[in-house]
Amino acid sequence: MPKVTPEYIEQKKQMIVDAAYNVCLRKPVDTVTISDVIAETGMSMGAIYRYYSGLDEILADMVRKVRTDYGAYDRITRLVNETDVSFEELIYRVYDAMADVMEEHLMELRHVLHAELR
Repeated sequence: MPKVTPEYIEQKKQMIVDAAYNVCLRKPVDTVTISDVIAETGMSMGAIYRYYSGLDEILADMVRKVRTDYGAYDRITRLVNETDVSFEELIYRVYDAMADVMEEHLMELRHVLHAELR
């Protein structure tokens, strides 16, 4: 049996995470199922479970990727470290920061989709 490289494993995991992200762009995350992700990847259920133990693990990796790609982690870390406010106010500010990140990303997606439709 051929040896599977760590790079190959990471590539497959990234493909699964990207598929989950695409599904989340079309429907609310709380309605996403493992079947949605399987259909989006074109992989079998067994293949998905080779790389992930379930949907929660896939979504956790997706959140980590988005957090890294869009700088959300850095923004939130700055809020926590620089802000001397109540916990409740901090939570509101974190939500605002996340909303800003999502809005910026959605504007980027709209631009890409608009360009593809021309």
